[in-house]
Amino acid sequence: MKHRLSRKLSIVFTTLFAVVLAATAVSVHWTVRRELARTMRSNLETASDLIRRLVETRADERWGALAGAVQMADLIVGDGAVVGAGDRYRYTVYDEYTGDFRQIEQPGLLVRGRSVSQDPSLASEISARYGGITAFYQHTPEGFILVSSSHETPPRSRGFSTLYPSNTPVYDLLMRGGTLQRRDHFHSAWHLTAWKVLRENETVVGAVLLAVKQVEMERMRRDVLSIRLEGGGFPYVIDASSSRVVIHPSIEGESLWQYPHIRDIQFRRDGFIESVRHDIHSSDPGEHILSFSYIRPMNWIVVTEASTDVFFSRLR
Repeated sequence: MKHRLSRKLSIVFTTLFAVVLAATAVSVHWTVRRELARTMRSNLETASDLIRRLVETRADERWGALAGAVQMADLIVGDGAVVGAGDRYRYTVYDEYTGDFRQIEQPGLLVRGRSVSQDPSLASEISARYGGITAFYQHTPEGFILVSSSHETPPRSRGFSTLYPSNTPVYDLLMRGGTLQRRDHFHSAWHLTAWKVLRENETVVGAVLLAVKQVEMERMRRDVLSIRLEGGGFPYVIDASSSRVVIHPSIEGESLWQYPHIRDIQFRRDGFIESVRHDIHSSDPGEHILSFSYIRPMNWIVVTEASTDVFFSRLR
C-alpha cells in the first residue's frame, strides 16, 4: 500500500515538474521572442530614421546650392533689363490653368544689352556656371511668358512657350514680393526654383528663373542602398502620393498600390507594421516586419523591411 502511494506521488511530482518545466520553457521562449522583436523593431526604426535625416540633409544642401546660383546670376543680370524698340517676336503659348493655346506678339527683351528673346545664349552661360537650369520670362498683359531657356523643353511641348497667367499664385506672389522660391516639377524631376523680377526703372518687364534638381538622384540612390539591414535586407523609398518606387535595387518606377500594406503606409506615413505576409521583392509569402518614415521635403516614404525568420530562426 505504501509502495503504491509512494509511486503515485512520484508520478504526480514528476508530471508536475514536467509541466512547470514546459511552462518555464514557453515563458522563456516568448520572453526571448519579445526581446528579439523589440531589437528588430529598434534596428529598423533606427535605419529608417537615419535615411530620413540623410535625405533631408541632402535636400538642405541643394537649397544652399540654389542660393549660391541666385547670387551669381544677380551679378550677371543685375538691373540691366529693357524692352527693345526694334524686332517683335511671336510666341505660341500654352495656358496650363485653362488648357488654352494663344498667340502673343511682343517686342524683344534685352538683358545687359543682349537679347534673350528666343536666344538661349545668356541663359546657357548662366546655367553652365552652376549646373542648373536658367530661363528668362517676359512680362506681358497676359502674364509671364517663357522667351528663352538654357534647356530644351520636352518634345511634346517643343514649339510652345509656358505662360504663368496674371491673377494666378505664381504671378501674384512674384509681382507682390519681387522674388519667389518654391518646388516645381519639370523635365521629369522635382526642382528647387528661385524667381526674381527684372525691372526697367520701376516697371517689371520680365523675370529670371533659376532651378536645381531637388536631389542628385544617383548620389542619393547610392547613399540609401549602401545601408544594409540584417539578413541581407535593404531599404527602399516610395512616392507618398503615387506609391511608385523611387529608390530600389531593381523595381524603380513600379507602382506598389496593389499591396494593402503599402496603401496603409501611404495613409499613415510614419509608423511600424508588425506582420506582413506580402513580399514586394519576390514571391516569398514569408512574414516580414516594416518600419517607415515620411520625408516631408521630398514627399517620400522610406521603408525598412526584414524577414522575421532572420531573427526568430535562432529560437528553433
